[in-house]
Amino acid sequence: MNLAEIDKNFAMAESFGRKDIKGYNILNAPFSIHGLLLPVDENDGFHRMPQEIADKVSVRVADLHTRSAGGRVRFKTDSAFIGIHPILTNCSRSAHVPFTCSSGFDLYVKDQDGKQTYCHTFAPPIDPKADFIGQKELSGGIMREYTINFPLYSTTKSLEIYLEEGAHIEAPDPYTYQTPIVYYGSSITQGACASRPGTCYENIISRRFDCDYINLGFTGHAKGEPAMADYIATLDMSIFVYDYDYNAPSDEHYEKTHESMFRVIRAAHPDLPVIFLNRPNLYLHPEAKVRQEITKRTYQNAVDSGDKNVYFIDSCDFFDGGLDDCMFVDGTHPNDIGFWAMAKRIGDEIEKLLIK
Repeated sequence: MNLAEIDKNFAMAESFGRKDIKGYNILNAPFSIHGLLLPVDENDGFHRMPQEIADKVSVRVADLHTRSAGGRVRFKTDSAFIGIHPILTNCSRSAHVPFTCSSGFDLYVKDQDGKQTYCHTFAPPIDPKADFIGQKELSGGIMREYTINFPLYSTTKSLEIYLEEGAHIEAPDPYTYQTPIVYYGSSITQGACASRPGTCYENIISRRFDCDYINLGFTGHAKGEPAMADYIATLDMSIFVYDYDYNAPSDEHYEKTHESMFRVIRAAHPDLPVIFLNRPNLYLHPEAKVRQEITKRTYQNAVDSGDKNVYFIDSCDFFDGGLDDCMFVDGTHPNDIGFWAMAKRIGDEIEKLLIK
């Protein structure tokens, strides 16, 4: 059954249906792009890290770093219409991950109090396509700041934004906290299984504090590789959130790489706040308990050596909110409620660090 035949709210637009609009390439001013490196040429797309470094990490990271998790474009306009036309690749489908998460974009608007509010989801067609259009009618005439969040699992080759002809467009306000928080970890870090990009935990935290961030989550392939440690150590960051428990292929591998990766980053950033997480579970089975102890040991060794800028969050604490049976898609990956719980606990820790 095609739901669009019985409810027009499920219908997909095939054209904008109006001629009084103008397209803008987001690579041009005054658009502000965050969380991604820009394409190097017309055949390239957006990246989360340099290609040559991703190639050194692993074959899978060389692929996954092109997936646009954490990407955002921000701008101001008084247009009463916002449309998008992305060109995507890697529009894969999964039984676990909603297509609005993997290949969709969503739109947030900032109100006069500075709060960013959900406005619209630009949903892709159910059959994977390289491009599609999305549109939203708005109340025009008032200059507002907008954020469009990129897909968490597709590669964004390009994005055009369409506004009313004659509408004003301006650069957004700078983030309150412009030095990004860097998150490193597994598929959960990348955003599985949020319903749409704006509900992964990093985007929730970003809106809460108006802070920039970089998502270095790599589904199944965050393994604490030396090349990744060396790369992260080069980044300018305000806080590092460290979580790849799930992806380590063995306890021995995790123990061998976890503290050594931390030491590489700490050597480059002696005063950087580092938050350690273990895998987010309601209950820890034996393997998870071993990984938790390894994580705690790295943290405690740092504390014992006099490091005053390390913080450990027991991820079992994320889900103690009375909705435990509503927080996971498959027992491993959080849904939106689970991501909200993660964002609340990690965000409370981040708040203490941002206001120091």
